[in-house]
Amino acid sequence: MIYLYPGYPTMPLSTTDWNWYTSTASSMSTKYPVSSTSIKSENYSAWANDSYNLAIKYVYPGFVAGQTPSSTYDNTAIPVVEKNMMLGASRLADLITRIYGTNSLFLQ
Repeated sequence: MIYLYPGYPTMPLSTTDWNWYTSTASSMSTKYPVSSTSIKSENYSAWANDSYNLAIKYVYPGFVAGQTPSSTYDNTAIPVVEKNMMLGASRLADLITRIYGTNSLFLQ
């Protein structure tokens, strides 16, 4: 979301902002479903390696410090970012569930 909506939203969120965040997250979760095997529960080294490999493959090639990325770069990078935002959210949800349990008031 940060590439579409940089900065800090005014809190509390307005109905319009809340609806935008909700519909964007829902759309991304449908577009980029996360398999349970890709979560790699509590395997933090695997998470780091996954991120490193994505950076090597998608972030560094074609990126020049101090220059605005090209539309080709953006068109390649944005789907990778969105897919991995969903993966990161799923990993965080899994971790919170493992820490607090499925019956936690925090998750309700």
